[in-house]
Amino acid sequence: MNIEIDETRVRAERPYHLGTPFVEVSTGEVKKLVDYGKYYYILYGGVNRAIICQKDLLVEGTLEEFEKIFAEKIVRKLKKESRKSKTTSAK
Repeated sequence: MNIEIDETRVRAERPYHLGTPFVEVSTGEVKKLVDYGKYYYILYGGVNRAIICQKDLLVEGTLEEFEKIFAEKIVRKLKKESRKSKTTSAK
C-alpha cells in the first residue's frame, strides 16, 4: 500500500477494499500521529478512522518532511521490554 503525504493531504492506497481504492484526508483532519518505530498510526475523523503507514512505503517526500508537517501531533511509543528479557535481566 503506497502512501502519499504533502502539506495538504494524506492519501493511502487500499488495494483490497471493495469501494474506493484509496483514502484521502486533509492534514487538518489528522488528530494524532502515533510513531511505533517501523510505522505510523494516523488517527483522523471519528471512531475507527485511521491509516497505518509503514515508513518504508512512503513514496512521496521524506520522513523528516512528514514529521515536520505533523510535529505537534506526533506521539512516540517505544516498544515495551518483553517479559522474557525482564526476567533474564533480573537474574
